[in-house]
Amino acid sequence: MIKNKSKKHSFEESMLKLESILHDIENNKLTLNQLVDSFEQGSKLSKECIEHLKNAKLKINKLIESNDEFQIKELK
Repeated sequence: MIKNKSKKHSFEESMLKLESILHDIENNKLTLNQLVDSFEQGSKLSKECIEHLKNAKLKINKLIESNDEFQIKELK
């Protein structure tokens, strides 16, 4: 398994890595130490995904606010 460095991944990359971690966990392919490492890596990737989603939401809301001709409700 590849260790997650402090490098940020794209949303899609993070999701693929999370799916891979989940697959390994579900198939009992990991030792206890590997499970703990995988949990730590998954937590970091999950936070990255949440940050990507928050940024996307902010960007969409700004686009909506700057374009008065559209009558679209703000994302919640």
